[in-house]
Amino acid sequence: MEKSIRKLLLSAMALVTVFALSACGEGSGDKDAESAGETTTEAKCEHVEKVIQGLDATCTAAGKTEGKECATCGEILVAQNEIPATGHTEAVLSAQAATCTTAGKTEGKECSVCGETLVEQTEIEALGHTTTTGTCDRCGLSFGSWELYYYVDEFQQPTNDGYVANGSYFVGTFSNSATTNSRLYVTVLADEEDIAFFLYEYGSYQVKNASSRYSDEYEITMKLSNGTKYEMTGTMYAGGDRLFVDSSYRSKVLNALKSGEEVSFYIVFADYTTSTYLFTVQTNNFAEEYSKL
Repeated sequence: MEKSIRKLLLSAMALVTVFALSACGEGSGDKDAESAGETTTEAKCEHVEKVIQGLDATCTAAGKTEGKECATCGEILVAQNEIPATGHTEAVLSAQAATCTTAGKTEGKECSVCGETLVEQTEIEALGHTTTTGTCDRCGLSFGSWELYYYVDEFQQPTNDGYVANGSYFVGTFSNSATTNSRLYVTVLADEEDIAFFLYEYGSYQVKNASSRYSDEYEITMKLSNGTKYEMTGTMYAGGDRLFVDSSYRSKVLNALKSGEEVSFYIVFADYTTSTYLFTVQTNNFAEEYSKL
C-alpha cells in the first residue's frame, strides 16, 4: 500500500515536471519567434527650416541662390545654385586734350558697376606755348608788352581804327629843376599814321601842353641795342597830352620798334633843357601786333 502511494506521488511529480518544461519551452519559442520577426524603426526628424542666404554675383565673382537647411539635423532642404559672375560693364572715360599749360589724358575705360579701371588713361604732357615773345598761335595768349586796341567814337563804341600800345607802363626816370631821376611811367602808342609818347611824372602827373596856341618842341635821341643813336625831334601840340615823333622820323622809330630788341629814348624839352626823360622800351611782340592793323 505504502509503495503504491509512493509510485503515485512520483508519477504526479513527473507529470508536473513535464508540463512545466512544456510551458517553458513554449514561451521561449514564442519570444524567439517574436524576436525574429521584429524590425527596428528610428524616430523621423520634424525639420525646422533655416534660410541659407544667397550671395549676389559680382563682376568677377560667382554668386549663389538662396537655399534652405534643417536647423535641427542640418539636412539640405533647398540646394543653393551657383550664379555666374556678371562680367564688367564698360564705360568710356573721355579723353582730355592737352592745352598750352594743362596736361591732358588719353581715352580710358572703367566698369560702370564696380569702378574697376579696364583701360588706363595715359597723361599727355602740356603742349607749351608756341612763342615766349609774342602771341601764342594755339591759345592766343600774348607774352609781349604790346596789345592791339581800337579808337572809340563819340558814343564810346570801338571803331575799325586800331592802334598798338604797351599794356603795362614802361618805367624810366625824369629830371627837372625840382627833382633828379624821379620815377617816370611811359606809354607808347603807334597807329598807321603816328607814333606818340605819353609821359607821367612821378608815375601819375601826365605831361601836357597847357598852351592853347603854341606847340612844345622836344629833342629825341633814340639808341638801339647795338649802340647806334639817332637824333630826331618831336612835338606836343597846343593843348595836347602826348608827344608825337615828327613825321620825317616816324619810319625810323617804327623799324626800331619792329626789331624785337630793346630801344632806349632820351627826350629833352627844347624850351627848358633841364626837363629830361629817359626810358627803355621792350619791343618783343610789337611787330606781330602792329601787323594786325
